[in-house]
Amino acid sequence: MWLLAHLTPSALEQMIHRPKAGLLTLLRSLVQIYAWSISVFPVPMYMMLCLDLLLSRLQLSAPHVHILVANVPDITFLPRFQSADAVVLHRQIAAYNSVIAATVKRHHVLLVNLYARWHELANHPEYISDDGFHPNAIGYTRIAEIFYQVLQENSLT
Repeated sequence: MWLLAHLTPSALEQMIHRPKAGLLTLLRSLVQIYAWSISVFPVPMYMMLCLDLLLSRLQLSAPHVHILVANVPDITFLPRFQSADAVVLHRQIAAYNSVIAATVKRHHVLLVNLYARWHELANHPEYISDDGFHPNAIGYTRIAEIFYQVLQENSLT
């Protein structure tokens, strides 16, 4: 499996031009893109274009690969967002997740619904690294387990 944790525009460009063969697990760290792009682009439109281009290129270059795309979990519980307006943040997460769901459906790839499946985040601060933002090894292990569950549910293991 290939797990991407920090998908910046330059990392996205590298992936588009050098996709991997085999089972590709694409964990879009949308939280990272969110922090970078919220003031630069209309986020859902930017993300839709990036995700659409990425999936198109991956599917053309490796049509036999199973692609999984995660949506944004409820990040309002993260220490970094404790002072953020939760209503506004939920609205932005919903906008991201709507774009992700539509793009995943259009490309016939699998959605890993972290928003629905990772509610335990609120009760497990030990999943988050010291920066209050990114998962640590325990958190990434839990995310990998969720991806694996989706693979099993779709008979891909």
